[in-house]
Amino acid sequence: QDINVQMRIEGGVVCDTGRLSQLLANLLTNAAQHGERSAPVTLRVQAASHRLTLDVHNAGCIAPERLGTIFSPFSREQGELPWPGIGLGFYIASEIAKSHGGTLDVQSSESDGTVFTFQMPTAARP
Repeated sequence: QDINVQMRIEGGVVCDTGRLSQLLANLLTNAAQHGERSAPVTLRVQAASHRLTLDVHNAGCIAPERLGTIFSPFSREQGELPWPGIGLGFYIASEIAKSHGGTLDVQSSESDGTVFTFQMPTAARP
């Protein structure tokens, strides 16, 4: 699956690079697994106004009833899935976001697809 990367970073970002790499890998892996195969995953990274913003977008849709619990531990789609997991990925990603003084949010609709948005201050201490 194609991944488009759009990056604009001015200055530095103080963070735990290992944990942010884990957060990013989780979001990209899920976007690739759950998105439309014919549409690319888009990663947009921007650091401006003392904030780092990272958006991961795919053309897939998350059921509205799942959006309220997606960051809870052991939250997983129902039914048989072709990949392993126990439903901790988004929970761990949200905890990584919090540990950096940031947030992880999701918006999803059939018409616009799904966007996970991670934001944190650029001067956060891990």
